[in-house]
Amino acid sequence: MPSICLTSRLYFARPFLESGIKVYSAFAANAVPVAEYTVAQISLAAKGFFQAAKYYRILPLRSLAFAQSSTGCFGCKVGLIGLGAIGRMVAERLKDFDVEVYACDPFIPEVTAKELGVTLVDMETIFSECDIISNHLANKPELENVFNAKLFKKMKKHSTFINTGRGAQVAEYSLALSLLLHPSRTFVADVLKKEFFPYINPLFWVPNAILTPHIAGSIGNEPQRMAYYMIEEMKSFLSSSPTRFEVTLEALERMA
Repeated sequence: MPSICLTSRLYFARPFLESGIKVYSAFAANAVPVAEYTVAQISLAAKGFFQAAKYYRILPLRSLAFAQSSTGCFGCKVGLIGLGAIGRMVAERLKDFDVEVYACDPFIPEVTAKELGVTLVDMETIFSECDIISNHLANKPELENVFNAKLFKKMKKHSTFINTGRGAQVAEYSLALSLLLHPSRTFVADVLKKEFFPYINPLFWVPNAILTPHIAGSIGNEPQRMAYYMIEEMKSFLSSSPTRFEVTLEALERMA
């Protein structure tokens, strides 16, 4: 029987894999609440919720005007950057909404994109044409600050950028400036470069940046799902049945 290692921490996987040890991860279980969180933010963003709620107590008429300037879900253009486990779950869940979904992922063939109901485009097109943009890129060093001033300049009026991927992928000072210069735009983030010291982050002081303390992943009862996934995976492995969550070196490159 080959060696087996069960882990939900993907950065532990490579040394095991390179040593010929099989790795099975609960990453798919953790992807579920992140996808749920993302779809909730997309739905709220389409209604102009974040800015409308902010202004309602102080400028009710401006609050209503902002909401009425939003697209609503019908016909809203949503751009997904990265179609790994989380991005795919988001795409699947958006099938229940009357939205147009665009995606940027060089690893995804056209046939898979068609199955997910998305149109493949480049990142510049997503930032210039989509009403809501959601980041689900893999955690790679070369992607640091990939979201920069050049892309932020392309964003539409009243558009929303959602980041549940990695804080390091956003050029935060450039985004803060863009949001201040274009107050109708909104940034929703569950991740920052320095999450434990938000006060020193420029986005912390920007009124149209909505920040949450890394709660999109498994919290409360949700870690139990991860245990259930791995229990079932172990049962399948021990009975020589097909497994669902084996990690390979190739797949590791695409995991968020």
